Amino acid sequence: MERAVRGEQMRELKARRAAAERLQKLEDEELMQILEAQKEEDRQKVIKKQVENEEYHKKTMAANAKSKLLREEQQRAEWDEEMRLNKQWKEMLDKQEYDREEANRKRLERIAKQTKEYADTTGAARAAQQKHEEDLRNMWVEKHERETRAMEEAREKKRRDDNLVCTQYQQAQSHDLAMARRREREDEVRRRHEIQKQALQEEEKNRKFKADLRARELKQQALLTEQMHERERNKHLDPGSATMTPLESALNRSLLVNMVQHTYDGVHVLN
Repeated sequence: MERAVRGEQMRELKARRAAAERLQKLEDEELMQILEAQKEEDRQKVIKKQVENEEYHKKTMAANAKSKLLREEQQRAEWDEEMRLNKQWKEMLDKQEYDREEANRKRLERIAKQTKEYADTTGAARAAQQKHEEDLRNMWVEKHERETRAMEEAREKKRRDDNLVCTQYQQAQSHDLAMARRREREDEVRRRHEIQKQALQEEEKNRKFKADLRARELKQQALLTEQMHERERNKHLDPGSATMTPLESALNRSLLVNMVQHTYDGVHVLN
């Protein structure tokens, strides 16, 4: 009985597993169909996008070609218009040049005709007029030469006056410079005299100072010698009297140092 129940359970379990596998297979097949459909849809989108891009490029190329043709036509039209304007301008300039030359030719013919008529009818008056004009020209030339000479003389006089003023100014500067240098030399001589005088005074001061110092040292030496002789005489009475006291040593320190160093030029004293 128990084996039958277990067998029934095993069959039920296998049936469940088989149902689960079939369900999983169906789900996988549905998923694959969905993925295939999505893949096909993406492929169709890519193809559609490529077709749209190709159409766009074709339209762009057609538009560019049309724009290029239009620009070329506009450029040719502009060149044609410019050539037309240049031709029109050249024709206008040629006509103006021709009209100017024609007017000059007619004017010269008219002047020649009038000159001939005037010479034929008023030769004497013309000669008188020419003589009068020549006289006027000569008068103007003479006047101009006089004015030119006067201007040159005035400029020469101004140049001489300027040179004179410049020379006087330079001489005054030279004189002032010479006087300044002379004053500097005099000041230098005075300074040297003052320095020499000060040096002599300082030398005299030093000489007097050395003389006074020498006199004080001689006086001090004499006193020290007298003290030492006095101690020598009293040595047999007081053996300690031959030694200087600290106060005497301090008072005669410089003299004692000179005597020890043999730099004192005085009377030789024995201890």
